Amino acid sequence: MTRPGVLEENYFYEYEIGQWTFGTIQAVREKATGLKRICKTVSKLSFLDLGNVRTEVQQLQKLRHPNICAIVECVEDDACFYLIVEHSDGGEVAELLERMDERAWLDEKTIAVYIQQLLVAIAHCHSARIYHRDLRAGCLGLTSKLPDASVKVMDFGLAAIFDPSNQIVRQNPAVHVAPELLSGREAPLTWQCDMWSVGAITFSLLVNKSPYKVNDIDGARNSSWELGNAMRGPLRFFQDDGWGERSVHSRNFIRELLCAPDSRLTAAQALQHPWLRKFAPIGTPRWAGTPGQATQGADEVHARLLCYMVALLLVPSLVSPQDFEQLRAMFLSKDTDHDGFLARGVVGTALRNWGMPDDAIAKALGAADVFKSGVFDLCGLLVAHLLAVHFPKADGPSLISLLQIKFFESYGDQGSSMNVILIPEVNRRIKTNTMRQVEAYASVRYATILSAFPLDRPVDKRAFLGLLAEAHGAGTPLDAIADEEEPTDEFSDGDLDGQEWGSRFQFGSFPLCGQCTAGRRESSPYSMRIG
Repeated sequence: MTRPGVLEENYFYEYEIGQWTFGTIQAVREKATGLKRICKTVSKLSFLDLGNVRTEVQQLQKLRHPNICAIVECVEDDACFYLIVEHSDGGEVAELLERMDERAWLDEKTIAVYIQQLLVAIAHCHSARIYHRDLRAGCLGLTSKLPDASVKVMDFGLAAIFDPSNQIVRQNPAVHVAPELLSGREAPLTWQCDMWSVGAITFSLLVNKSPYKVNDIDGARNSSWELGNAMRGPLRFFQDDGWGERSVHSRNFIRELLCAPDSRLTAAQALQHPWLRKFAPIGTPRWAGTPGQATQGADEVHARLLCYMVALLLVPSLVSPQDFEQLRAMFLSKDTDHDGFLARGVVGTALRNWGMPDDAIAKALGAADVFKSGVFDLCGLLVAHLLAVHFPKADGPSLISLLQIKFFESYGDQGSSMNVILIPEVNRRIKTNTMRQVEAYASVRYATILSAFPLDRPVDKRAFLGLLAEAHGAGTPLDAIADEEEPTDEFSDGDLDGQEWGSRFQFGSFPLCGQCTAGRRESSPYSMRIG
């Protein structure tokens, strides 16, 4: 390929990488910093309104998130646009799949962590109504080659700019593309397409196979019709494919994504799924550490959990019923997909509109998002609001200390200089109108939270935090999922739910469903061997 002269001022050309969905890819190096970048080239020939393309790409350049591969800049000449994007030092997740065979596989916990981080990025983008529509394992970059590498998602929002009518997707169909995009119908550009892709990516990572197979005849490229036709069969989990070594939770997670659009989980809902809560947990004895996670990370989650719990106990005395109603109304107005969650950016903007300073908002959101999921339910929003209003300058250990002091001021025994609490008395004082509203609308049970403490003796400050930590979020939306017993299912010729999908849901000329391939893999999923 001819090296574009427009890049020579700021970049050294390094080597050609190959093709991507909308053009070619080159590796370049930034002259000013020495940083390696990826240059994605897109021809201008197909676009009538180049000004609109420039505007939309400039909007995407503002998209920033720890799990999103940012567009550094967009350069152009008469023939092409050149998107300069961040380089993933650890390569792509797709490269791991390519290097696997029957003797190599990814640990299920590692896969769950990758999918969790992918969903955090998706939730952030979907909250801004930015959709991917071409998600695949090759879009997942890794920050390093170490076991604790983070995922960074590439190419968010580019399909809507460079393939608004889905023509390129249908001409070059991929096994992870949602079936409604392959149907030939005018498909809505919504979040459902990306969530199907998450299910397909998860399937592939777990057993290194596609959830459906199209016979390759004479090496010819599969057509959209052929791929769609392959989805006509039921979604199947064969034990010999490796599913006997994977959890039932993982199969249930996939079933809730590889289904009809109106039945798919949103990204925020998927982040709460038992599979991720069990296999991609962060800290605390109940939620064991993730692969490669430092002890410090677990300690930080422990601290956030304590802040969350104490703040929630303070809500009945510090938040008025009027403020709660305003918060709830705001939450409902922002929850446009009605899944019961808001992305971090949406919550931050809402609190800013409430008149809170940015520094206080950042600290409050950091403390209230216990598991760093990037999404908040009404209870999480309530905790963040209380922290930003009443403890705007505190974080870390100082925040825990101030919350504890405030709790004993609000509920402590007057006869003991408020150094102890009597649970019967706390039960009496906490029963405010705000408490009743929180229990009615925010999935909180204060009696369950307070059951962590003994009724028959006082509780002092030293014992208070320890007993609360041992409750592990009981009585709040953080409770229950991680410790539930693994469900059971049976392997057979197919999954009956999948057969039902095939008969009920239609997309254009073919019904929705997947079929996986046959094969055999040995050994255990609880290690990572590559090459």
